[in-house]
Amino acid sequence: DGLNCLVMTWTNFTDPFIPGEIEELLDEGQFNHDIEVIAGSNKDEGILYFIAQLLDPTQWEYSRTTFNTTGPGLLFNIADESEITDKDIENAHKLLDYYVGSVDNINEEHKEGMFKMFTDASFLFGIHNGIRHLLKHGVTVYQYLLTYQGEYSYLNGFGIPTSGVCHADDLFYIFGPVFGYDLSLKVRR
Repeated sequence: DGLNCLVMTWTNFTDPFIPGEIEELLDEGQFNHDIEVIAGSNKDEGILYFIAQLLDPTQWEYSRTTFNTTGPGLLFNIADESEITDKDIENAHKLLDYYVGSVDNINEEHKEGMFKMFTDASFLFGIHNGIRHLLKHGVTVYQYLLTYQGEYSYLNGFGIPTSGVCHADDLFYIFGPVFGYDLSLKVRR
């Protein structure tokens, strides 16, 4: 059937689009340098990880009780829970202590610190690391940080009022319509 054909096509692929580990390829400069790159992020990207808690504040308890697995998994991009080490848990708690004080502070009152921690770890670290590799090899990079909280937000699609500058909120100003909203009449281009 089509799925088996697709799987066989990918598993037998002899000319891969990305022919190695991305970090190594970037470090060694094995990419097209004749480009200019725009890299952007939003002030509160990490809100994305807390949609359930914004919809139902009782979900903060779940985040507290599962932090030793969900924390390291999300903060350090560890896909398989079985691969989380004691050192990963220790490091996740160090970050948590820095941003909100302790696991006891994973709650509505400290949500801004939680948003910031996940913004930094899950978004900004990767963006800055990628930019560092590009600059090392002479690529021109333009970077933006959207801090403007507009009327519309990605959160609105979940029934959550606009709060901060969430992941994907910049798309409203780059493309139109996005997520069912057309800002082209409201935004000067």
